[in-house]
Amino acid sequence: MNTVSRAFCLAAATSLAAPSLLVACSRTSREDAPSSGSAAVAAKVPAPPDLAGELVVANPERSLAALRRALGDEAMLVPRTVGGLAVSLLGLPLRAAQEFDEALPLVGALAGDEDARFAFAVHVRDGGTFAVVATSGEDAPFTVERVDGLAHLVPRASLRGPLVPGLALGVAGNYLVVGTSRDAVTTLGPYLAHMLGPRADRGEREVAFRATGQRFGKLAKRLLDGSTASLDPATWAALAPIVDLDATRDALTDSLARATSVDATLTLGEPPLRLEARVSLDESRRLAGRALVRPTELMSLRADSMLGLALGSDAAGRKAEASARQRGLVTALAAKGGRFDAAASEAALLAVAEGRGDVTRFGAVCSGAGLTGFATGSVTGREALERGLRGLVGLKDDPALKRALDGRGLDVTAERGRLELVTDEVTLIRVAPRPKKDATSDERRSAIDLRFTVGDERFVVAAGNETVDVLRGFYRPTQAGDLGKVEGVAAALARLGDESFAALYLDPAALRSCAAGRPSASPSGFMVAALSPSDGGVTLRVEVTDAVLAGLVATLR
Repeated sequence: MNTVSRAFCLAAATSLAAPSLLVACSRTSREDAPSSGSAAVAAKVPAPPDLAGELVVANPERSLAALRRALGDEAMLVPRTVGGLAVSLLGLPLRAAQEFDEALPLVGALAGDEDARFAFAVHVRDGGTFAVVATSGEDAPFTVERVDGLAHLVPRASLRGPLVPGLALGVAGNYLVVGTSRDAVTTLGPYLAHMLGPRADRGEREVAFRATGQRFGKLAKRLLDGSTASLDPATWAALAPIVDLDATRDALTDSLARATSVDATLTLGEPPLRLEARVSLDESRRLAGRALVRPTELMSLRADSMLGLALGSDAAGRKAEASARQRGLVTALAAKGGRFDAAASEAALLAVAEGRGDVTRFGAVCSGAGLTGFATGSVTGREALERGLRGLVGLKDDPALKRALDGRGLDVTAERGRLELVTDEVTLIRVAPRPKKDATSDERRSAIDLRFTVGDERFVVAAGNETVDVLRGFYRPTQAGDLGKVEGVAAALARLGDESFAALYLDPAALRSCAAGRPSASPSGFMVAALSPSDGGVTLRVEVTDAVLAGLVATLR
């Protein structure tokens, strides 16, 4: 070790007061020093007591190259190197880009009981040198604070910090640690740098995530509980007599909360992104009441669908869903002081459950008039299904329900009739808000129409702004054709497997365009997913096209 190198190590060690750097420098000064020091440090860093899962990116350099190939023209927005990407996203000085070991694994950890903490760590050539580069000079974007052997990189107020607000950075050993908070860096950084990093698997799996125990499932459930299963609450609420999407989501997340292990792999290549996650479930929490569907059944939906969802539920599951929905309705109205005809609502919901088949397909399309959702499925008992739907329509005259609707300024009307090109009789339910005298044009709410038909073999429901056009599409071929004719969709759905509890098709770009009032003229990139039974639990498979990846990157401009 020459004099210049010794001076650099001493200066860096003095400025950081980092024992790990002093150890590194002293080892470098003696080529014959034993290499057991890192093992000794690792032995003193136990796993965090609330560890929920571990992430390993086997070769970040290779993964980034695969991502850039998948992005096509949008690849110019992504730096060519891991170091360049880190500098761009984290607000590091340009000279820091050369300090990364790009072929060594990137590791991450998720922890927490109530509130999740996440941190990932990427290997650098020398932790002390990296900290000096990030904090030296008048234009340095960070200052350094040493706490319990960690060098925390604190953004200077006058300069740009990480692109994602709230991220915290630190240096532990020879790793740059990036966490969702300073606490995440403090509690997870040493474990990542001294335990998970050195033993990370460098095998064939490109990106791997593993979790054991139920902590991960509970954290995931908390995140999903805050989400919504609907694109437009008014539209999807109108479809509730057929299936309760929120109840379906709750059943899945409740099972996830009792997961005993998760083993996930993410691969970049062909297709551009593929995720497969195997979730083991406690024996008592296996998914029940779920019939199996073929993901390829989504191929028959309209080609301009921006969303397609196929759900399976057997007779027992449908009956249980109907009873739960009825209890929820009674409880909600009772809270408002109303006496609801519980028997009539239960009889109607149970008749609907009895009359429809095991598989229901949902979709959504967007036109200049707005969003329209639809559902269709097989009919196993036409008389029972029609009786149940008539009973549900009749509930609009129940005094308790009318008071609840009056309180929200809504009027509900119903009529039966015929539509040209539709061979089955059509029932129209219109939910119309009462106009306010002083309301501006932006404040005026439009009516929501729900139209449904019941035939010998299938039922169709459409709710939203273009129900006539959507309903007719099921009785005559549309000019656009079906999803199976959209390039790549049929093959992607087939790769999801033969049987699943639920299958999904989604066009994110079309969804964003619809929300912005600019419906897409033609299908763009898509993603598909399926939740399937597996030995001891379930398997989630997801595929994402290059157009979706490119669109995601483009939104970061």
